[in-house]
Amino acid sequence: MVLRIDMSPDELDQYFDSYQAWSEEGLKIAPGPAPLMSRAILVSELLALREEPETALAGESKVYQTYTGLANHSSSTPLQNLERITFSNMSIRKTHVGHFLLCRTIAPCARFVAISTVVEDTDGLVQNLSMYNFPTTIGCSLDHLDKLFPIGTVIAIREPTLKEPLQGSHPLVRVDSPTDIVFVDPNHPILHGITWRTGLQNVSPAMPDTVEGWKDRGDAYFRASEWLPAAIAYSRGLRLNSEAIVLRLNCSEAFLRLRYYSGALYDARYVLSLADIPEGFLHKALFREAKAEYARGNFDAALVSFLRCREIRPEEQSVIDWISRTRSRQVESTGQYDWPSLVRMAREDVHLDVADYQGNIKVQSMPHRGGGRGIVATKDVKLGELLVHISTAASAKLDSV
Repeated sequence: MVLRIDMSPDELDQYFDSYQAWSEEGLKIAPGPAPLMSRAILVSELLALREEPETALAGESKVYQTYTGLANHSSSTPLQNLERITFSNMSIRKTHVGHFLLCRTIAPCARFVAISTVVEDTDGLVQNLSMYNFPTTIGCSLDHLDKLFPIGTVIAIREPTLKEPLQGSHPLVRVDSPTDIVFVDPNHPILHGITWRTGLQNVSPAMPDTVEGWKDRGDAYFRASEWLPAAIAYSRGLRLNSEAIVLRLNCSEAFLRLRYYSGALYDARYVLSLADIPEGFLHKALFREAKAEYARGNFDAALVSFLRCREIRPEEQSVIDWISRTRSRQVESTGQYDWPSLVRMAREDVHLDVADYQGNIKVQSMPHRGGGRGIVATKDVKLGELLVHISTAASAKLDSV
């Protein structure tokens, strides 16, 4: 039975019952060797799938399915502590703990629930690869995928899982945690002594081999608002020179645009830790550190950095504006809100720039209520007292639901 958008409730129940039975039966089957796959067949099927979302008729509804609740693996072992494995030594229905798969893409990516492509190992054997939860790829363009994973990209997959497909007949390597994917540069130690049976494969566009080359690549992506490809390019340049200040600052700014504030903070602070940096770079590092702290809700720390920025450029209006905003957030974080102004602003945008607040409450274990956790008051609560304020995480208009 195939999942369809027009299924009745009874048909859906029947579908999921059959899937549960199939899944439970599969758990009883021991891991087994993976079949040899045809390179030509996998690549041609992937190319056909890649075109589906782009050629669908206007107004046509399509269903892409995945299943949650399954046991997913995420490796916590550093790459250097794992042993290399190839497809010939991998088994279906098994997570290969203690190993990593060195492979490279031989086809462009297709986008469904997961990001799908075809990879080959060093022996020239091929399998499908499905990557779930990869940043910036939900609803993205094929061009964006091609920037992230150009054909020929070499990756190491930590503790890979080879599994049977939910649909179709070909096994696949499934990656649920993006941190299990390591982009491998040509000079990476794990490539020492490695030869690819199918020979060299050029990446298109060609990968830079200098710090300046990676900077130029990152700058081009940044100008196109391709924040993650830009951050990746800057990061790969930093592998060649970890103290390249411009790359650090650019990477910090790219992370800010991605809302990856911990990464932005790390790179800004790395620059600030260096000795004798020019004043212009010092100002940029402080400004990006301050904005990252502000976004993380650390308004006291943000204000310190903004004030240091003002010492360098007292007349810069953007710094003055950020200082004012930060002081407003400090007041709000004590529970004092200008409610009429917030209501007016919310009519334009529900995602308000406003601080969170936690009053006289806390989360604690609730063994006397049957277990779990709950929210309890830490002192007597007065009528009308504000207990908590949390900024909007997601919203939808009634007419769009």
